[in-house]
Amino acid sequence: MKNKARRQSSELSYFEWEMLQEYIKRSREHAYKFEYSIRVGTGANTESVKEVWLRKLIRHNTQLKIDCVKNDHSGTPEIIEVKKVAGPGAIGQLMCYKKLHDEEYGTESTMTLLCRFASNTILKLCDHFGIKVETLGTYN
Repeated sequence: MKNKARRQSSELSYFEWEMLQEYIKRSREHAYKFEYSIRVGTGANTESVKEVWLRKLIRHNTQLKIDCVKNDHSGTPEIIEVKKVAGPGAIGQLMCYKKLHDEEYGTESTMTLLCRFASNTILKLCDHFGIKVETLGTYN
């Protein structure tokens, strides 16, 4: 899949996509694979829907979507959430994604918040929850 199609299917904004690509370039030597838009969780309960195709579609579209998972040779996946401005919602997302990803894939992953701006409060909370913060990109 070409880069433009990957960005569009990832639901990241152009700015967030560029930040992620910059991070990938910086860390490519330590990784062998980057996966985008990894779906986790079971999705909505669709028992009342009669059409099989619609049940599958609804479940698929209501699963949670991880922005990026970086895999390296250590065997520890890195779950990456991309935000222009880091907030408490990003911390909550990462914690939920980690729990679901680790259960579904049988791994023990790490969490990274990739952002342009983060307040001292958010940085302190990330440190408390074991979330690595990478601040990069430029503001356009």
